[in-house]
Amino acid sequence: MKQSNAKITTDELKSLLQRATAYLEGIGEGTFDLETDYYAIIPTDDWEKLEQPQVVIGSLFDDVAELKRAAKNEVPFTSVDLDRLASLLRAISQHITPL
Repeated sequence: MKQSNAKITTDELKSLLQRATAYLEGIGEGTFDLETDYYAIIPTDDWEKLEQPQVVIGSLFDDVAELKRAAKNEVPFTSVDLDRLASLLRAISQHITPL
């Protein structure tokens, strides 16, 4: 069995998401008006193809709409929503501290 160096538990993830929420509230950010819709993303299958990864286009507006549906339990939360959430968190980070 291959040993993982990036092992994390759901309890640790829960703690990190709670800390992220507390951080955002602590800096006075309660709502995010994100103006950028389209973004580039490297699909997980291509993460290790460092020379020529495939890049696809995502829509933050679609991601937020679908995440809101999942938050209201209108649709089940799936692994696709993890990607959507990651993209949303990346956009929020950029909104707070532009690189």
